[in-house]
Amino acid sequence: QRQMCIRDRETGDIEHSANQHQHTIETSRKHYIAVENRIAITELNDYFKNLATTINLYRNEPVGIREAETDEGHQGTTGRCLSNGEGPRRHDGFTEATPEPRCSAMLTCFFCAHYGLERSLDELVMLLSIRQWLPLHSKSKSLNIDEHMIKFEPMIRRIDDLLAIFSTKSSENRALYEEAKKQVEWGNLHPYWSLKIAALEHAGIEGNGEIE
Repeated sequence: QRQMCIRDRETGDIEHSANQHQHTIETSRKHYIAVENRIAITELNDYFKNLATTINLYRNEPVGIREAETDEGHQGTTGRCLSNGEGPRRHDGFTEATPEPRCSAMLTCFFCAHYGLERSLDELVMLLSIRQWLPLHSKSKSLNIDEHMIKFEPMIRRIDDLLAIFSTKSSENRALYEEAKKQVEWGNLHPYWSLKIAALEHAGIEGNGEIE
């Protein structure tokens, strides 16, 4: 994949790359676009990281993952709701610097006591897709870095922690995580979040700008 990426960028000839690697032109184009998007988003992530002050999400150690069984709870676009009819509430392990969970604001689900994840490739691709979308969304909404730090950085940090906790739990989990990363790198994102990323890009939101 690395060699394919380099050849794409050096020649700019997607058709040539497709022939070289015995892929269809559409597959090669999809990979090329995914690589370009990933580079732009990495640049934006690095910018935020360099400016960010420490955000204390947890009262003590990071809140773990509540693992959901297949078809358990309600499947949403950020994970599983395992509330059994109870209202949303912030997990006791999070500080007040984190968003107060609301069912009408799906990204706040990451901090809810009823939030869960199924151990599956689809769930990991979903998380990685959200992680790719969030910096672009912040770029379109945040007036400055302070607003980004308050509204979006806690969610980005929590997703990073969820992925780290999951991938270090076992060798099987690590393999599943690596496969999910591969799928996202090739542009096979979660359908809902893929559309949201495409909409931002269509509106001219790129990952190489700055928030002043």
